[in-house]
Amino acid sequence: MSAQSSVLTQSSVGLESDILNTLVRAETGVAAEAGPGTGGEVQQGAEAQVQAKASANVSQLLRDALNTSREFPINSREVYQYQGRGKLWFGRESPPDVLEQMWRKPDGIKQRLDVDLQPTRDEIKRKGSQQKKNWAEGNVNAELRMSGYATSSRAESVTLCPCVWIFCGSKWALKIVQKAIRNLPWVESFLGRSVGLCTGGPQLCSRPTLIPLEELRLHAVSKDSLPYRGGKILYHIAKLDPSLSSPSVCGWLCCTTYMKGGEVLDQQVSRIGGVLTHTILGDKLGHHADRVITAAHGVFERADLEADSENISTSAISSDSESDSDYEDSANDEDERDYSTEDTIQEKANTQYSQPRVHLIGNVDPSVIVTDWIPFEDAPTINFLGNSNGTGPWGKQTTASVSDYTLLKTETVRLMHNSYHRAGNKDRSLLETITTHSKNGELGAGPIWLILGLNCVEEADLLPGETEVFLSNRLVTVRKVQLRAPLAHGMSGAWLARGNSWCGMVIAGYVGEPLALFITAQDILLDLSLSFPQTAGPPPSFQIKAEQPAQRDEPYTWTLKDDDEWEEQRAQWDKPEMWSVNDDDQWAVFVRASSVYPVQY
Repeated sequence: MSAQSSVLTQSSVGLESDILNTLVRAETGVAAEAGPGTGGEVQQGAEAQVQAKASANVSQLLRDALNTSREFPINSREVYQYQGRGKLWFGRESPPDVLEQMWRKPDGIKQRLDVDLQPTRDEIKRKGSQQKKNWAEGNVNAELRMSGYATSSRAESVTLCPCVWIFCGSKWALKIVQKAIRNLPWVESFLGRSVGLCTGGPQLCSRPTLIPLEELRLHAVSKDSLPYRGGKILYHIAKLDPSLSSPSVCGWLCCTTYMKGGEVLDQQVSRIGGVLTHTILGDKLGHHADRVITAAHGVFERADLEADSENISTSAISSDSESDSDYEDSANDEDERDYSTEDTIQEKANTQYSQPRVHLIGNVDPSVIVTDWIPFEDAPTINFLGNSNGTGPWGKQTTASVSDYTLLKTETVRLMHNSYHRAGNKDRSLLETITTHSKNGELGAGPIWLILGLNCVEEADLLPGETEVFLSNRLVTVRKVQLRAPLAHGMSGAWLARGNSWCGMVIAGYVGEPLALFITAQDILLDLSLSFPQTAGPPPSFQIKAEQPAQRDEPYTWTLKDDDEWEEQRAQWDKPEMWSVNDDDQWAVFVRASSVYPVQY
């Protein structure tokens, strides 16, 4: 027996032992390796019989799962052609539960594979940084899928089996992974078949755009922009064509522009998910009320953010002119083994096998539907994959989790709401208004609504269980939904909802696949509470100052009345004080009635 075969056999035995122990414990409720009993030999014998029976059942269940094979007609809604071309097909149904458990469980197959692939990810990150590659090109994600290949261009059906797939963000990254996977034979022992490799997988999905500067109201540059690498980042919300406008802010377009030296270096469009109302936030987060939320990535996605650096790295903006052949030498020593590389298969596929371009959900051209862009009026609140402006300069925030959101404020949406018509039906009886958010434990598998606008809603299917994916060199915890078609770029930030409850916000879509990823509403709000807690004083835009030092026995506070007028509430004062707020004597920030901000001197 060869050394490689010996390693493979040992790995297979170890995996099977781990699998059986886990599943037997789940079925019997006792440890697979029973210790001394406390009820005498009879009890021990009974437990041993139960475990033996459970082990036999599980072994058969596992064998059946490994041999799973499903045939589907090509025109079935249960299968789809990968990226609309080539011979590879994926199924919408998940692999057998027993394999899913093995894949997802702590210290399971996926976690072990991610650990073994980490040196490869580090190598890809290093080479990508050297060549100023877009971080998305270095994405490497492993998934367990039902997949298969059509036998010919005239095939009327396709047979799917469980398979481990590794999706790479570029061909050059795939070649590095292809070389590394040869040193991980234990992965193949999991299912007894080759690991699949292909380009694609999840990618952050803002949309690059170019909106003429004359269409942007540039008076926001000096007052409300975000300093960034010697330039400014501007945020604008679309003033839609009147025929497209609605009282609901859900799905509106948001433009992020990075300018330096009077030139636009990058510009991205995303979706406004909705406005964070006090009923959604609750009392502890009431200081964020009336702000809209969208995804943070976009101009930041291409930046080389380092947590310990004072500013965002100057090597941020990556070049797309590099050829995928830059790292061709990484695969020069290929052996004869077939790693099911889909790129190779697609390159060899007959051209008649291609299908028309796949319809994309949410594919809009901002230059066609937007008549004007309105600047946001306040500095944004941002967490981009763990880099936050919550406390001090970029890169100095260490408490932020790996999330992806931007909170923005404008009077344009202050009186708007989060409404949508289910399935695009304009019947008023089907109008839903989002007034709360769902807890993670409430997000069971099943139908869910993806909101693109008041009358533009897509039904999706929420898949069970959370998952972790690598996006732009960060590990992010997300939920996955299946759609009728792939997401278009520019859909990041869109909300998902059930009834009147906000469930989460889209951050990524799968290239050419009807799949999307979102961060749950609870996870976003939890990060807000940690990264941007209620401060000891008013928000920065209040600019409150006392003309004379105040002497008091109790804190001075401001609260908002029902009529949205500010009332001064004094406790015990030694002498009256004069107060001023901004040059125009108008409050710059509005909060709801239950929000109270102690003033600090």
